[in-house]
Amino acid sequence: MATDRLDAARAALRTERRRVVDEREAFEAFRRRLTDIDPADAPAASDRRLLVDAPTATGANAVRDAYRATVMSVPHYDDEYGETYRDSVEIEFGPAVAAGLEEALDPATKRATLAAARGGYEDRDRLVAALDAEADSLADCRDVVVPVLEELHDLNAETREGDYGALEAVRGRLVVLERRCDDAVADRQARLRENHDRLGLPADFPDLQRYLYRDLGVDYPALATLAELADCVREARVRAERRLATVG
Repeated sequence: MATDRLDAARAALRTERRRVVDEREAFEAFRRRLTDIDPADAPAASDRRLLVDAPTATGANAVRDAYRATVMSVPHYDDEYGETYRDSVEIEFGPAVAAGLEEALDPATKRATLAAARGGYEDRDRLVAALDAEADSLADCRDVVVPVLEELHDLNAETREGDYGALEAVRGRLVVLERRCDDAVADRQARLRENHDRLGLPADFPDLQRYLYRDLGVDYPALATLAELADCVREARVRAERRLATVG
């Protein structure tokens, strides 16, 4: 048994964190640019034919340019999203803001867009905090897995060669390691729930780990590793108990 799955999870997590930080900063950059774009009162409906030359049209174009230069310019945008400007704005800011920016940048549309951009930043900021908590949890898992693996290797050798007293000691250590693995599984499950709540996700919404580790072939790599390790420890304990029965 190796730590390859945990290492792959940590690499995926680092990649996602870098992307989310890029997006967070992009939304903040967009918000700052948007603050400097002057809105104008929207023309009356009868004057919409003049919109192409109106200040509001110029403002909407400036918003589009700012959005493309910030949010749509993060390094992973094309690979991860690839949406058009209109589609991206609708997804991030909602259909009402997207429709408003198609026509003009009046004061109300600017206020709504600023609020939506601030929301985009805050969403990413919460996600970064959740990713950092996930990184801490993965590190804690590794801190359990590595020493248990090392001790398990030594205890397996003692099981094959030890006398009754040594086997009793081996069995005692394996009981301790088994409990440590079970406690780590319970702690990991609690961390998953905390992270889900931290992001404000509905109870039935897919959690962060399924998204993060979707390319690893397992939804919960840390839990899977801990569970496999616990099974190995239990199997070793059973072998030690069988040896005890034969040498006793």
